[in-house]
Amino acid sequence: MLPAVAWFAAAAHVHSEASVLDGSSSSSAPTVRILRMGDEFSTSWLHVPVASSLALLAHSPLHALQSRSTPVMPTEPALLSTDVLESAALAAEAPPYGLLGVPSLSRKEIAGLVATANVSSVLQSKLGRCAVVGSSGLLLESSDASAVAAAIDDHDAVLRFNDAPTRGFEQYVGARTTHRIVHRDSLDAGVAQPAANATQLVYMSHHGSDFGAHGQRAAEAGEVNHTNMIGALVAHGAWIINPAHIAQTRSQLLHTTAFLPSSGFEGIALALSLCDGPVDLYGYGAAARCGRYYGACTDSGATYVASGGSYHAFETEAEVRDQLAEMGLVRVHGALEATPSLRTAGKAAGAAKGH
Repeated sequence: MLPAVAWFAAAAHVHSEASVLDGSSSSSAPTVRILRMGDEFSTSWLHVPVASSLALLAHSPLHALQSRSTPVMPTEPALLSTDVLESAALAAEAPPYGLLGVPSLSRKEIAGLVATANVSSVLQSKLGRCAVVGSSGLLLESSDASAVAAAIDDHDAVLRFNDAPTRGFEQYVGARTTHRIVHRDSLDAGVAQPAANATQLVYMSHHGSDFGAHGQRAAEAGEVNHTNMIGALVAHGAWIINPAHIAQTRSQLLHTTAFLPSSGFEGIALALSLCDGPVDLYGYGAAARCGRYYGACTDSGATYVASGGSYHAFETEAEVRDQLAEMGLVRVHGALEATPSLRTAGKAAGAAKGH
């Protein structure tokens, strides 16, 4: 059964590489930009020939695309370190964009953690060549999976997310994980992954209570889990992504103040700051068969997409990801073309939604 996915047509972006639409002679076919809506990894903008997109357009609402501003790289250090803790940027914002309102005891615990983790040396020396491996089911659809897996493992650093598995998927996603980016709800599952003791945990705060702060933001009002995560982070020797870096990812890369960057996008921003460029991205983009993660290919993720879209701007992240590729800062590997099977999936999705 095909997963239920959302498709949107950006009619304003009908264009051609040549001048087909203005009457000049060319063999290039005009295309329309189609948004396939998924999660932080599987949302993609695709260029689909107009003649082949009619089935999608018949089942899809129009989605207006605004002209995107040029992404500006964060200038704040990517990780919390002893030198960073007293910065004015951290003092000015509440979590997850600063440390305003974090109790003094929690700040002392954070200071002890970053001093022990020796993060300052990492910020100076960087990580080398990096593969950032997203969790899209696209990874299962490569025509040369073994080469992709080998290429991933050949990097100096391999960054993965949350509880994305390697065991049982080595032939598709590689076997190495040097860094795993987690948040509060995925830390335990991330630690449970094979060879976790050889993997550096990297923590992204989503909530004020992660660091012992409460009620600092309106968004905290509906938060159910108010767990202070500092003890767990100390126990696992985690690095902490600098909240001020997250703030700049939001305001300078995504040009928004309304949405929290997803872990998947903040991982890209982190790699741009810590790695030698360009950064190689795998497992980002729409999949023909999987509605969400490669580790749970039968899960459409419909509930997550519906809820996550209220605090993550997945379509904006996909658009900026394309911009970063155009700027030569990242290389997106394995991006799915608009194949007949993909168009069929979109048509089936539209029918399933009753359009």
